[in-house]
Amino acid sequence: MTQCRCAAGSRAHGAHGVIALLIAALLAVTACAGRSRAPDTISSLLFVDCDVTDAEVFIGDQLAGRVGELRGGVRLRGGAHRVEVRHERYHTRYLDLALAAGVTLRVPVTLVEALD
Repeated sequence: MTQCRCAAGSRAHGAHGVIALLIAALLAVTACAGRSRAPDTISSLLFVDCDVTDAEVFIGDQLAGRVGELRGGVRLRGGAHRVEVRHERYHTRYLDLALAAGVTLRVPVTLVEALD
């Protein structure tokens, strides 16, 4: 086996070592980045318990589904959310929730029948 004894050869070997270290560091940072997420990106789980199973659940302005369809809950990011439970024969129920990241919250909702 021949060894490189020239000055240019030793610089080339040193450059390969630096490149290898940079690649290893980049791989380590990339692997760690996947494991840590900002708290507001960690999903929370909201369950709405209501006897009126065909009542609609809105999160903000978006329809999440009917109570009976949401048996697995609704995934939300941590933070403030306005929840509405609506049905044409009942008074709408409004909930302002502040969800911590990564929590599961079960909210009992009683709808009161509207009188004509």
